[in-house]
Amino acid sequence: MQKVILSILQTIGREPGELSSKEFIEQLRSVPASVEQITVDINSEGGSVFEGNAIAEALKQHPANITTRCLGSALSIASVVFLAGDERLIAENGWVMIHEPMAESWGTANEIRQQAELIDGIREKMVTDYADATNILPLQAEQMMREETWFDSADAIKYGFATGVTGKALAVAMQNKSKYKNMPSRLLASKADAPRGDESRMEGFKMSELKTVGQTIAAIRVRCRGANDEFILRQLEVGTSLDEITAVHNDAQAKELEEMKQALAIAEATIAAYEEEKAQEEDDDETEAPTEETTEETTEEEMTEETTEEETAEEDDDDDEPTAKAKGSIRPIATKIRKGTRAATYRAKWNQAINDAMKNASLSRERAIKMVNRNHPGLREQVVNESEINQQRQVAV
Repeated sequence: MQKVILSILQTIGREPGELSSKEFIEQLRSVPASVEQITVDINSEGGSVFEGNAIAEALKQHPANITTRCLGSALSIASVVFLAGDERLIAENGWVMIHEPMAESWGTANEIRQQAELIDGIREKMVTDYADATNILPLQAEQMMREETWFDSADAIKYGFATGVTGKALAVAMQNKSKYKNMPSRLLASKADAPRGDESRMEGFKMSELKTVGQTIAAIRVRCRGANDEFILRQLEVGTSLDEITAVHNDAQAKELEEMKQALAIAEATIAAYEEEKAQEEDDDETEAPTEETTEETTEEEMTEETTEEETAEEDDDDDEPTAKAKGSIRPIATKIRKGTRAATYRAKWNQAINDAMKNASLSRERAIKMVNRNHPGLREQVVNESEINQQRQVAV
């Protein structure tokens, strides 16, 4: 398939050094009818509305497939020419700007009013052109034009001005930055200005392999399995290469995997500590039961013996004071022994659970205590309750 490349690399107009619609249309008509693909490279800050509209209409009516490429900037009426392409590619650091048409006025009041009406008509046509070719509504187009809106490559794709991204621009056509009221700060600080007129032709400009946005996104999804839309859009906005995007995605996945492994290790350690604690409780319960029975039997025997002593004491002596002392000391002592053993056992379990959490989950003692109390509230409650009972028994003794 035969291909032809035409260029609009200067201001559009009829002044010396500018590109007129006549000159461009002559170049377009000289293209052989057998040519099926025409690429129009654009790096222009705009110019004459009438000349630009004529160029845009000539491109729209041509039977060949038209691809417009914004190599640096497509500002003002040059943005309308850019939208005339069937496929519209913008450089990674390229810019599109739209604003309301303007003109220098001179003449009588009636003549100035007529000129204002003409400008209003031109503005309405531009609003229609923008709304028809992009994703924005007519009211949005009017507001954007009124505010002088600048689109970098990401925004140009987002709002439908561009259909794909191409290589980086070597220069951006900009004669006088001070005349723009809303220029982005990063472009205002840029020193990449293109010379005026034919000198702005960038003969050494090297284009990367052309890819539409859809093709680029598809390539990213193949390289970066599981990448979400937010990640892909962020990488497109910063103009990251496919290899760099892959590296960033792999690093992010590796970091996420490591965090998941750490969380799993902590969970496994917590479960193991819990299971060990439960097993220890069962063992302690089995060991503790006979002790309690023995203690109870011992207590009953002691109580029987003491009761016998009390009866003997009553026969020998009518003084009730020793009996009162015996009654006041027998059961509290036995209770203290039995309950004290339980309290020590529950406290040991509690401390063991804390030590296990510190060891298995690499926690400080303070955080381990909080975790054990949160996971086993009953254990802590038993320790506290039996500690209070033990203190009461000691006081009673």
